[in-house]
Amino acid sequence: MAKTVSTGKIRNILVYAMLFLAAMNFRANFFYFAFGAFLVYILMENRFYIDNSAFVYLALGIVMALYNADEGLLSMIRCFAPFCLYLVGLNMITNNKDLRRVERKGYGLLVAICLGSFTHYVVNYLYNFDSQLGRNTNDIWTGTTMAATGQVALACLMMGLAVAMLYLPRKNWHRLAAIGAMALILLYNMILATRTAIVSLAILLVVGLFYPKKGAPDRRLKQFLAFGGILGAVIAVFALDIGGVSGLIGESNLLSRMEKMVDGSVISDGLRLQHKLPYLSEMLDHPFGGLHMREKYGYAHDLLLDGYDEYGVFGFGLLTAVLLMGIRQGWRLLRRTDYSQEYKLALLLVYMAVLLEFLVEPILSGMAWLFACFSLINGSVAGMNRQWQRLGKPGSDVVL
Repeated sequence: MAKTVSTGKIRNILVYAMLFLAAMNFRANFFYFAFGAFLVYILMENRFYIDNSAFVYLALGIVMALYNADEGLLSMIRCFAPFCLYLVGLNMITNNKDLRRVERKGYGLLVAICLGSFTHYVVNYLYNFDSQLGRNTNDIWTGTTMAATGQVALACLMMGLAVAMLYLPRKNWHRLAAIGAMALILLYNMILATRTAIVSLAILLVVGLFYPKKGAPDRRLKQFLAFGGILGAVIAVFALDIGGVSGLIGESNLLSRMEKMVDGSVISDGLRLQHKLPYLSEMLDHPFGGLHMREKYGYAHDLLLDGYDEYGVFGFGLLTAVLLMGIRQGWRLLRRTDYSQEYKLALLLVYMAVLLEFLVEPILSGMAWLFACFSLINGSVAGMNRQWQRLGKPGSDVVL
């Protein structure tokens, strides 16, 4: 007897595919796939839920669209991609009555966007493999030079997921996949030579190592031993020059940049403080945006400050609200639900990876796909919290 595929399964496959391509920024048109995921969902699902937070995303889209009106209708429409993806994340989770399915959907959404953006990163690595282009290599979709920091941003989601799978894998092979992903990130970064990738990965590894975990009392000891084993293996590879790795790194773009870390400038330069301080000193002079400060100083390399400069105090307030709502919902899920430790650690580290990227890059201008992915995660987390209240143990605090 032939098996029939339910409409729900077809919808889910199409939505996950759209989200993968949106995170991949396929053909440099992520917003088409963001809207595609939204339309597929509402056309193939009878029920549709919207919460109060969604109106903040809608208001942000309206403000950004009004400021972008001189760039044409398409530029205005793009501004609503975060709103659409927030609703996709919220509804993909909310329309489930089983908490195990709720978590599977939440984890699936994380994996889809992490794999999508990481695929773009790896494809760019292969695309530029035999080229001698310096740090700023070409992007496969546009064929033009893409800043090294923009390339590394493609890997930030996977950094969080890979570190989580390293410490708390859902399946045994996930740990090997995590090590492979981190190796690819670091290999390409030897060409890109960004300190952001090194610092972010180090922070995530430390947070993941000390994240409180329930279970057998010897789990923490095993993870310390595993961490020490990996560190020891890396040191041995360098000391013995296995595969000529020492020579490879010695000739890489990364080594020359790492030398600047010795004098302590990595902290101020890594946080782009030299770009942020002029913005902070002149914020009150330009309360309604207009890109006045960018014309004088370049980008602030900060989501909120760049947003303030472009969209004024209203855009700044709404962007701040989005960040605070996302952090609040994430904290609530970590503290007040009984979802698995594997999912919680993945969520925490992916959130951290994205927020670190928001601190050091011009997101809205060059990496709008990442803000849209962040909105998707926020929607899914809000849905998971709502379902826990309805189906789990409302109000119960879970000690991490």
